[in-house]
Amino acid sequence: YNCEALVNKGNCLFIANNLSKAKELYLEAIGVAAHCLEAIYNLGLVCKNACNNKSAYDEALVAFNKLHQITKSNCDVLWQLGDIYEKMGDNGKAHEHFSLILTQGRGRPNDPTVLARIGQLYELEGNEIEAYHNYKESYRHWPLDLNVITWLGVYYVKKDLYLVSICKEMGKPTCEQYENILHRLQQQQQQQQQPTGDKQKQEGG
Repeated sequence: YNCEALVNKGNCLFIANNLSKAKELYLEAIGVAAHCLEAIYNLGLVCKNACNNKSAYDEALVAFNKLHQITKSNCDVLWQLGDIYEKMGDNGKAHEHFSLILTQGRGRPNDPTVLARIGQLYELEGNEIEAYHNYKESYRHWPLDLNVITWLGVYYVKKDLYLVSICKEMGKPTCEQYENILHRLQQQQQQQQQPTGDKQKQEGG
């Protein structure tokens, strides 16, 4: 067999979920041609999918780091590295590799999926401001992701910004009217939360 035939056979086994046999064939293909990129990439994938334990992820990292050294700035490889590091709990490394997809010369600076993933990492760090920025940018480039829409909706409700956000998003010319309504609602909410004695003092002057 040449390396392409071994990779194709491995792919068939991968699809059939026979991961151990697929792995053997990818390794055999790499033995035939050490720089067979498809074999290395698919070896990384099969290790990543084999089981959720550190040893499998370590093997996947070896494969994708080797690819990263060869390709230097391939976005798909960077994505896989970021995804594996996040699954291993190394959010710093995950953030580093996802960010490279956005910032490198041949990258994808407006990739909504990557922006949302970085937003998720910022959220895990407790950095709500940066999380909001990245989720908002993700929504700007792809306004159909339900997870992003849900996150932004919850954020706006928490910040009492939902009326203003909705009217701005819809391009309403009466945004100031909605802001005034929101201000009155906030005042009413504050009054309702005051103790009864305080309300009586205000009413009595």
